[in-house]
Amino acid sequence: MYSNDRVRVLFFGDLIAVMRAGRIEQVGTPEEIFLRPRSRFVAAFMGQTDFITGRASEQGVETPLGRLALESNLAFGTPLEVALRPIHVALKTGDQPNGRIVSRQFLGTAYLYRVALDDGLVVHSWQPHQAHFADGAAVQATIRPGSRPAVFFQERALGY
Repeated sequence: MYSNDRVRVLFFGDLIAVMRAGRIEQVGTPEEIFLRPRSRFVAAFMGQTDFITGRASEQGVETPLGRLALESNLAFGTPLEVALRPIHVALKTGDQPNGRIVSRQFLGTAYLYRVALDDGLVVHSWQPHQAHFADGAAVQATIRPGSRPAVFFQERALGY
């Protein structure tokens, strides 16, 4: 399926089924499929997603972009994956930069920034027109407060 096809399905569909190798991975509303994917496959299939590593802790999930609150019964230090969509990543300038702006793309309603983190990962961030970051600018990338990206253990989502 092409990118534009996914957008059309999310716009026109009341109920969506995502299939993989002839097997249904997830059935749900467009919002459920996009915002609460039950598998890593569904998260990746539904469009722009950056996967970063995390580790289970007593407070939730520790990631290079900060802590996510999530209750689980996983052992401390268990490796996890976090699926970040551009809407989940906040950017600001400040005293503790952890990345640099690689590029900016004008999308009409917002900018899509590509950010190279200090650890070598690349994430994307949607920002309103009022937020302007120049190419090469040092920024602090964090998980946007109040957002709830999907967290995966062995390809399956936690917390849903």
